Amino acid sequence: MVQPILCEDVADTDTDARAFEQRTLLLVDDEESILTVLERLFTRGGYTVLTANSGQAGLALLERHHIGVIISDQRMPGMTGVEFFSEVKQLYPDVMRLILSGFADLKAVTAAINEGAIYRFLTKPCDDELLLRNIGDAFRHFEVKRENERLQRELQSSRQGLEDAFQDTERMMQAKAAFLATMSYELRSPLNAVIGMTELMRETRLDEKQQEFIEAIAGSGKHLLAFINDILDYSRAEAGKLTLESIDFDLRDAVDDTTQLFAIQARNKGLELVTHFDLEVSPIVRGDPTRLRQVLTNLVSNAIKFTEQGKVVLRVSQYEDIDDVIGLRFEVSDTGIGITPAAQEQIFDCFSQGESTTTHVYGSTGLGLSISRQLVEVMDGEIGLDSEPGQGSRFWFTIHLARVASLPGIPPVTSGFRRVLVVEDGAVDQAVICGLLSTMGFKANVMASGKQALEALSRQDYDLVLMDCQMPVMDGYEVSRRIRGSEPAGTRIPIIALTANALSGDRERCLRAGMDDYVIKPVNLHVLQNVLNRWLPTEDGLEPSLAFVDTGGSS
Repeated sequence: MVQPILCEDVADTDTDARAFEQRTLLLVDDEESILTVLERLFTRGGYTVLTANSGQAGLALLERHHIGVIISDQRMPGMTGVEFFSEVKQLYPDVMRLILSGFADLKAVTAAINEGAIYRFLTKPCDDELLLRNIGDAFRHFEVKRENERLQRELQSSRQGLEDAFQDTERMMQAKAAFLATMSYELRSPLNAVIGMTELMRETRLDEKQQEFIEAIAGSGKHLLAFINDILDYSRAEAGKLTLESIDFDLRDAVDDTTQLFAIQARNKGLELVTHFDLEVSPIVRGDPTRLRQVLTNLVSNAIKFTEQGKVVLRVSQYEDIDDVIGLRFEVSDTGIGITPAAQEQIFDCFSQGESTTTHVYGSTGLGLSISRQLVEVMDGEIGLDSEPGQGSRFWFTIHLARVASLPGIPPVTSGFRRVLVVEDGAVDQAVICGLLSTMGFKANVMASGKQALEALSRQDYDLVLMDCQMPVMDGYEVSRRIRGSEPAGTRIPIIALTANALSGDRERCLRAGMDDYVIKPVNLHVLQNVLNRWLPTEDGLEPSLAFVDTGGSS
């Protein structure tokens, strides 16, 4: 009869069960005397001992108790030790298995290893010290296995947690991108009317008071547009999606564009706005003029904003020329309020400004310098500043650009006899676009839907199409695909996207649909003029070069 020594009240918790099984040993032997001797030995060794006189009885005990190590005889009636351990291996793979047998033939040892996956094969008689040492090793091995399994479970749980967190982040980023796309569209669309109509009003006869009102509206509209662009650029930078184009441009024009933009603002504050363009600077370069102007605009805007008297100086110098790649240094100095050393440490951080009252006094999103730093870094450059409170500031940045011998001449487009098709469903946007075209001397046909546009193109030839991207029933992308699909071989009418979307991937979507260029709403008069110069055939018959360029309002 089996006489097991039992721990009657085994705790149900994993911790108690684990502690119990780490010291619980099962002895299986058909000889009662051997069980008695071994039970006494291992009990003195500090183990909790269970005994069974057959493999079947041992399996029954395993069902009811948490056991860490089993010692079994090999030759037993009904079920051999190898057969018993084969069952144990399937049901309780973590339990350590040792055979203690007086018959150590090679066949039995091989079977024990292959079928029972035993930890040790010991022969009778066995020295007590050797037995205790092997059992101690077995329990330690068992504990290591269990700890490894626990760590693997924790690792798997951590991996699952990270995967869940990653998926949550992906969903949040998608939701954020969708929100930004909606925000861009919903804000840029009405801004197109505000800024566009303001530009058209400027071309009419206004008295001094009306001119003042128009300038106030224009300034507020541009301020809101700059804020939207800052938010979108911050989102791009955060996602690592700030992109650069590479085109040939006149560096002097980019600098002059910036100073001209702020000339009136500086004059109204009584400030002198000065540009120093060093003679050794190579004027024609290859890079991203839009992003360069964006950085310069942020720095000059801040300099004027925080300067009440004196001057703002923009200096351009060349410090390196290696293999037609030049190193350029841009400095914007002012005689303004200056920046404390503490504030300088975080001035390029997002939403950071010199002092807590700066936003209320001067107004700013706190994103311009952060975006400027990231743009300069994308251009493989550096940005920094030198400043003392009350003594003004000097912001500087360096970039490398390829030197170009000269720019190809682009003759201005002649508006006469040029037919432009405007595809736009919004009545206000129709008025803005047609008004801008009229200001430049063009006459345009307007279609309010994709279906109408396709019908118009089937009846009459046009030199260029201005295509709104988002229209009901048939959007601009589908209209463009259908135009490209029906064009005779060897012909291609320029299609320019008009879009209020300014996020990463929008221009690529336009390209895939067959469009040629990309204008972001609100549409600027000079931007539209540049697009027409780029895509309409010139009087000498030269075709424009294909180049997909961001000519939009994203600053």
